[in-house]
Amino acid sequence: MTWRNDHLAYDWFPRPLPENIRLGPNVYIETSYIFAAFYSAMQPGLEMEEGSGAYALTCIATGPQAAIKVGAYTCLNGGSLIADDAIDIGAHCLLAWGSVVTDSITPRPGEVARRRRALMDVANDPSRRLPSIVDAKPVHIADNVWVGFDAVITGGVSIGRGAVIGCKAVITENIPQYAVAVGNPCRIVRYLEPDDGEDVRMAALGEFGLV
Repeated sequence: MTWRNDHLAYDWFPRPLPENIRLGPNVYIETSYIFAAFYSAMQPGLEMEEGSGAYALTCIATGPQAAIKVGAYTCLNGGSLIADDAIDIGAHCLLAWGSVVTDSITPRPGEVARRRRALMDVANDPSRRLPSIVDAKPVHIADNVWVGFDAVITGGVSIGRGAVIGCKAVITENIPQYAVAVGNPCRIVRYLEPDDGEDVRMAALGEFGLV
């Protein structure tokens, strides 16, 4: 794949795009303000494949060791990706407004002292940059996943192909392929019939004379 960086001539926010992001063909970034809290020093810190996009109030926030990958034709529509380690999102996914994908592991009650120390440290840091307060573990979201608005996916979770995450669901455990998961704590309410295989895709393209 050929990667390129784009500078956004139409952008209201004056900061250029980060140098360590790699954008495939026809990637859409609505504004560089999306990267206001992007501190990754990785090469690359973000990859977005062909036809993917970050729209509206999307936020991509990272620590220095974080790496995020967004698959082809995936739409980030006003959600947040928050990473200190890694987030890997497949192709043809939709993340709705207000959704949060974070590789942070749900904090335990005994970590209050750790959080207090971190807040004291940031108070003495001229940059006022809050360090990671909890441990991080990679998140993997497979192809063709829909994440509803205000849903939260936490560290160490894998979401299977074709799954649907309901609005405002909180996901702290793995979700199987084609499952519909809702609620907090989340529960699986049904499974979808797989209809996104290569044979179905080719048949659909054939209807429009594209193959």
